[in-house]
Amino acid sequence: MRRILLIHGVTFTIGGIPLIYLGEEIGMLNDHSYREDLNKEGDERWLHRTEFDWEKAEKRTEEDTLEKTLHTGFLKLVQMRLNNAALARGETEIVDPGNEHVLGYFRTTNEQSILCLANFSDKPQVVPAPRLRQLGLKKVLVDIIAGQTIVAAKQLEMEPLQFMVLLRQGG
Repeated sequence: MRRILLIHGVTFTIGGIPLIYLGEEIGMLNDHSYREDLNKEGDERWLHRTEFDWEKAEKRTEEDTLEKTLHTGFLKLVQMRLNNAALARGETEIVDPGNEHVLGYFRTTNEQSILCLANFSDKPQVVPAPRLRQLGLKKVLVDIIAGQTIVAAKQLEMEPLQFMVLLRQGG
């Protein structure tokens, strides 16, 4: 679940148009049974064109379900992109966050600059404070994914498979 939200966090923020296959927002899996249909054999596009699972879709409204967690996460990504000009139409600059397990990039417009960090490791990772300062992050930031305040003067500790979207407080 964390891996799904991590990769979609990147696709929603790195630029371009995010692509969501039918049912990904509720955790539907690929369907390999297309290989058994001679009319579809050899056409891998059918892997993602599954019959929609309406029972699974109903679970998106039930507390403590995978479907609700994923659906809520996707809705948060959509809202985040809609509400932040840098994510919707900014320029992308890939940066080295000082940790080989963490992908880092800025999304920037004239009005807004956002740093996105994606920990692709199954283990906790650290982005060193000196590197944050070298990237120009000397102020208080807000992780708009988690809704937490981050002080850039301290090292940034990331959970396994965590995705962060850091906005300078006040814009």
